[in-house]
Amino acid sequence: MSVYNGERYLSLAIESILKQTFKDFEFIIVDDGSTDRSLEIIRKYEKKDSRIRVLVQENQGLAAALNNGIAMACGKYIARMDDDDISLPKRLDIQYNFMEAHPEILACGGISVIINKWGDEYMFWEKQEDAPMIDDFAEIDSKHIISGASSLCHPSSIFRKAAWEAVGGYSADLRYAQDLDLWLKMGEHGALTNLQEPLILYRFHNNTASGTHRQEQYECVCLAVKRARQRRGITNDDYSKIYSGEVIPSEKDILYKTSVFQFNKKRYFKASIYYISWIIKAFPSLLSDWLVKRLIPYSPWLQRTLEMVDFQHKQIQELRSQLMEKNNMANKIK
Repeated sequence: MSVYNGERYLSLAIESILKQTFKDFEFIIVDDGSTDRSLEIIRKYEKKDSRIRVLVQENQGLAAALNNGIAMACGKYIARMDDDDISLPKRLDIQYNFMEAHPEILACGGISVIINKWGDEYMFWEKQEDAPMIDDFAEIDSKHIISGASSLCHPSSIFRKAAWEAVGGYSADLRYAQDLDLWLKMGEHGALTNLQEPLILYRFHNNTASGTHRQEQYECVCLAVKRARQRRGITNDDYSKIYSGEVIPSEKDILYKTSVFQFNKKRYFKASIYYISWIIKAFPSLLSDWLVKRLIPYSPWLQRTLEMVDFQHKQIQELRSQLMEKNNMANKIK
């Protein structure tokens, strides 16, 4: 696990590993130049549990931090973990037993249950019936090479250290697509798969790479796919289907989705709390929409203003599309 200024959720992440039903592991935590209380929290747990090994370094980014941490590892398997997620109690047991039983598999992920910043579930990363089975490796690899959308949720993954060494580890220059690049390289040496079981609670919030570095992530994904195609002798230079990253939902949308998810789980009290919170958030915009619809017929000025705003919005969308096309062309030229 690499940590950079992760004090808010760090204790929950560490405890979820220490409470695993599988006990025979070393827990390598790399503090990647944190400036908050992260290292203090890590040291506290280090004193309590001898399985924790700590590496402190200047900030180098996630890929470099993971490479440095994995280089310290003694075991034959590497299980990934992020500092804001929660591993379910049987995660390591499930993945270890699976990898032991399937030596042909180099890396394995699983279903992630998405949680909000308050720690409550509101959706699945992939529905269980849609998660690729063990014999769907070709589908996983094809998805990676065509769209650049990772089929293995990085913090839910486990992989063989020997395979990581064989492909040269993470590419440090692909700062926001180091996981996709690793899966593409491993896919040239063996099979990757997903288990149809929830393994982690994946915390989705505005500080994820997709939320704060979406354009940079897109460029890194394009470069990772381009390199993979070149290694495999694929001449296809069509990058129109490349994945552009998740759209981070608004807090209002998350409140509503959490309410529905909790209701479907028959957690009615929690569902009602989120629904009431959604109404409080949504009421001002719902009220303004209601007023606008009723005032427009009596206010030509308001109608013209809204038409101008709509026209400017369309212009912005068109400029964004043109910029995306230019970036695609630049990637093709590279």
